[in-house]
Order: sequence, then structure tokens, then C-alpha cells
Amino acid sequence: MAAFARAERDARGFRIRQNDTAPYFRKTLLDENGAAINLTGATIVFSMRRADDPSAALTVSRQAVAIVTAASGIAEYRWAAANTATAGHYDAEMEETTSGGLVRTHGPWPVIVLDDLG
Repeated sequence: MAAFARAERDARGFRIRQNDTAPYFRKTLLDENGAAINLTGATIVFSMRRADDPSAALTVSRQAVAIVTAASGIAEYRWAAANTATAGHYDAEMEETTSGGLVRTHGPWPVIVLDDLG
């Protein structure tokens, strides 16, 4: 399972091939001081839209995020094939709702869906 959590990365952001469902989009969520947030009791959703058209409809809209290690702030989005069906550049974010009802948005992060050659 650890292989699925590793992301292809370069200076431009998270990279995944068209129609792939791995690697997962894993992030350590940080507070304003750069410390990992304890996610115990929190819920998190993932959204993504094309970077070249901020007014476009969301490609992924408020889908559930798995909390991998709550105390260390580690969360990951597990792709559906439809999420990566169209090659292009995207902006992604995670929205955290604490157990007390506070809402905090993390990101945006660049995501690049690469053409699948075959």
C-alpha cells in the first residue's frame, strides 16, 4: 500500500497519468505556524478544478478524504478513474472541518494529469 501513497513530483506539482487511480494524493496538513495539525475527530473533503479556468465547474467536488495518521496531520485523497480522465493542469484543495465545527481550507496545490500513451 505504501507504493500507492508515493506521488510523482517535480517543481510543477503532483503528477498522475490519465485514468490512473494511484498514487494517492497525500498531504500533511499544517497550521499557520507550519506545525502538523492533529486531525482527530476532523472530516476532510477534496475538490479539484482546471487551473486554466477558475470559473469552470469542479472536476472533483467535495469528495471524502482518508485520514491516514490523525496525530501527524496526514490525509490522502484516493482517486476515482473519472477524476483523472482528462489530461491537464488542475488546482486542488482539502477542506478540513474540526470536531468543533471550525472550517479551514488547505491548498491550492497544483495537480498535473499527464496524457496516457496507450
